[in-house]
Amino acid sequence: LAQQGEYRRAAAALDEAAAAVARGGGEGMEWLLARARGELALRRDDPEGARRAFAVCHDLAQAGSEPAKVAESRFLLGTALIEAGRPDEAIRLLDPGPEDTAFGGRFRTRLSRRLYAAVARVEAGEIRAGIAGFEAVAAECGPYTPPDLRIRLGLEAGRALVRVGELDRAEAEYGEAVRLMQEADGRVFAADLRLVNRRLRRELFETVAGFFLDHPRRLGRADPAASTLALLELADTGAGGDVPDLAPALWFFVGKERSFRWSRTADGLSVTGLPGEADLARLVAPVVADMQHPGRTVGESALNRLADVLLGPLGDHWSAGRTLHLAPDGVLHAVPWALLPLPVPGGGFEPALTR
Repeated sequence: LAQQGEYRRAAAALDEAAAAVARGGGEGMEWLLARARGELALRRDDPEGARRAFAVCHDLAQAGSEPAKVAESRFLLGTALIEAGRPDEAIRLLDPGPEDTAFGGRFRTRLSRRLYAAVARVEAGEIRAGIAGFEAVAAECGPYTPPDLRIRLGLEAGRALVRVGELDRAEAEYGEAVRLMQEADGRVFAADLRLVNRRLRRELFETVAGFFLDHPRRLGRADPAASTLALLELADTGAGGDVPDLAPALWFFVGKERSFRWSRTADGLSVTGLPGEADLARLVAPVVADMQHPGRTVGESALNRLADVLLGPLGDHWSAGRTLHLAPDGVLHAVPWALLPLPVPGGGFEPALTR
């Protein structure tokens, strides 16, 4: 149910399972239930809920006598703490412990724990220590290391290197991560990393596109808009399809921290940075709320704000009778594009539908 986005039904099913365990039976199921609650919270982008659930896992495992469960619980809780913005606590959990041998057996290698311990150190401000951790992990990677772990390694190492100004090394890390992602077969991704890497494709694109737009000279003579749009398939936004070469078009990517809009008009292709997902959702929400109430007029100011952010200067370049090709992403699929106002010569506005 959770994989299908049926979060409410999934939570209800877990409540029923917990009630059945409480009535008797299902010995040893408490740990599995707590882990399932944590996984559901992660899928709902609720890191604090995941932290609470995985803390229960950790307490139950500590009370038992299974080192492998202790190790897994430490990993789950540690990565949830990173997402919840508590890296110092994560470091204590992800650093080696007495059950480290069992941890390595459970997760194929010890690299997962060491990788995320380095991530936690970077988040805690120990950037050089984190970079050293990434280097140690890279030295132990081999041909059978899961590709998603190596992609995550390149992504996180690149981020840390940017923070200390080592842009050449960061670009090399990003380039290798992109190559691996383009060549990777998702079927061989590590099952143990599926949740912590659930947004790996989108994170990689958001970070790499942002890097080249922040440092366009690193592209040489290549056009930043065309170069980043060519990488959009990495994010798996579903923005494919045939768009005539000269047709006006808008492509979007909605990232957690940064979003992007590519605009193609008669003047050529351009790219513009947009706010992150949460800010865009706040712009879209009042418009969608008005549309869901029959008889209520959609707020003009809310539509204007949304149009300013999403369409930019498009109205000056899109003439009536021409098809505008749109490739929205994420929360932007809820936008009533036909209602967005466009300026008209001489003043005033008209809804996009009239074009």
